[in-house]
Amino acid sequence: SLLATTVGNVILLDRFRPMLLPRHLADVILTLLLGERLKWQLGNLTKRVGSMSEGSDDTLTTMMEKEKSVERENSGLLCSLEKALLFTPLRFPSPLITNATTTASWSEIALRPIDHREAALAYCTLLGGGAAMMCITANANTVASQSQSAPLIPPWLRMRLGQCLTKLAQEDLTSVVDVFVACAHGPGGTNEGIGSVDDVMTGAAAR
Repeated sequence: SLLATTVGNVILLDRFRPMLLPRHLADVILTLLLGERLKWQLGNLTKRVGSMSEGSDDTLTTMMEKEKSVERENSGLLCSLEKALLFTPLRFPSPLITNATTTASWSEIALRPIDHREAALAYCTLLGGGAAMMCITANANTVASQSQSAPLIPPWLRMRLGQCLTKLAQEDLTSVVDVFVACAHGPGGTNEGIGSVDDVMTGAAAR
């Protein structure tokens, strides 16, 4: 989340808005989703930390303390960025993580929100292969068996992208439909010659 706020709060400055592209927004949104995933994984370790005897795993305890410190200092900027990106974050019940963000030492800053079409284009970029870099497997044969052109997006990431896109559609369905239908039809308005990336777009547009 610290990386996302650092980059996101820069590219959303008014001076950079004329140069802002969907792939820039997609990269920041992807970083936010990765931060969520890591926060969830850290939250799952709270039970382990609670059941440990004192001093049994100083490394893990130190890592948790650093995470709480980062969350505490970064929460104001993170909240500002999420609002500007029309991004709805997941809220985690873990007291180890959540309680660290209740008192922010940095206040929120005013960022001009992107419009719904820009947000839809960012999610379109991610579903069209922008998030494929996140699919990592230890089984080389599995990777080799996949089509070279097919986006490889982890199931958890695809699910979160779908949730975010659904929320966006509830706020402005027209923008979402316009973006995804155009991507599904491809150049010239037909589906001829479209590869598997557009197959993903077609499925998203149909939903």
